[in-house]
Amino acid sequence: MNTIVKSIFKLIGVILFFCIVKNVLLFIFDNRVDWIIDNDHYWIFVGFGLIPAFIAEIKGHSFFLFWIRGAFNPISSTISILGLDDNSEQKNDPSLIEPVMVCFKGKITNYYDESIEGAKISVKRNELSCVSDTCGNFSITIPSTESTGMSYWIEITKEGYESFLYLYIATQGNFYNFKLKSISE
Repeated sequence: MNTIVKSIFKLIGVILFFCIVKNVLLFIFDNRVDWIIDNDHYWIFVGFGLIPAFIAEIKGHSFFLFWIRGAFNPISSTISILGLDDNSEQKNDPSLIEPVMVCFKGKITNYYDESIEGAKISVKRNELSCVSDTCGNFSITIPSTESTGMSYWIEITKEGYESFLYLYIATQGNFYNFKLKSISE
């Protein structure tokens, strides 16, 4: 949804919320709060509350929080939001997202369940690689900007065995066993 439609929905929500608050206050306190929420003052507070709220949304801060603050004290709320840092670029900049380390580990054996030492495991996307140990175990840590769902092509090669290509979808805590087929078989 584009930002204009979102802003219209927020404006409608703000007006409806203030209508509900006004009716609840009138029901609870009867005529003792008329001086606060009579029709003229009520719409002025709604309008002044929207000014810091929209500025906060543009700067990447909470619309609702600054709308509430602006409705009760519009001048100090507007001044405080003007002094805050602009977070809008930080939320959308992928270079500022901290990478998540996804650990891809497992064991490489032949079809007779004998461990294969020295098999090379390569990640095609970022050119990472490791070699299996004497027990056939391997572990490779892949930096990712997403915690799950990122896919990688993993290639497993060993001299004397057919190379193996596998599509790995990054999830935490999975252990993979691969069986390599000998060329002589």
